[in-house]
Order: sequence, then C-alpha cells, then structure tokens
Amino acid sequence: MTVTIEDFYAYAEALNVDVNQGFDNLALLYASAFMRGEISYEDADDILNTIWWFMCRSKAEGFANLAYSIYEAFDAGEFSRKEGEDPVQTYTIPMLQEIFNALDFTHGSQ
Repeated sequence: MTVTIEDFYAYAEALNVDVNQGFDNLALLYASAFMRGEISYEDADDILNTIWWFMCRSKAEGFANLAYSIYEAFDAGEFSRKEGEDPVQTYTIPMLQEIFNALDFTHGSQ
C-alpha cells in the first residue's frame, strides 16, 4: 500500500481536525504504542520518518509541533554517541517521557 499526502488530509478530515493536528495525533499514537512495547523502535522510527516526510511536503499553514518533537525523539535514537550506549534508552525514551509528562498523557510503560 502506498500512502500519499491526500491520505493524511483525508485522515484529518475524518477526525474533523486540520492536517497538522492529524500529524500530531498519529505521531502520539505510534509513540505511545512504542512506549507500551506494542511496536518496535525500528517500526516506530520508520513511521515517524514517514510522517516527517509528509509534514515537510504539506501545504498546511503552521507546523505540527508535537509531531516534530516526537520525530526528534526517534531521530535521536538512530545512532550512538558513545561506545556501548543504547541511544534508544539514553535519548528516545527519556525524550518521549518528557513529552508525555508535559502533555499529562498516560501511555503505559516499556
């Protein structure tokens, strides 16, 4: 299945929100699934990279700030900065916890 920007617009329309809120909703959905252990880091990272790609090509006014923050958290887990370091544990998970805490969002735990 190929996803298009029109799919994101249709998703947002179905929720009666603008496309940026749709990006935020999807990013939060997949980040929380990752934190609950329902999907792997690799799958969540791929999904967030796809959302980011579409965000950059969207003609929407403004920006999906929550989706971008979540994208940055997954991006931070893509490589180690120190030998023997697990970047997902060191960067991604704490960044996501900080985002969820700021939102007062209960996501479960990994």
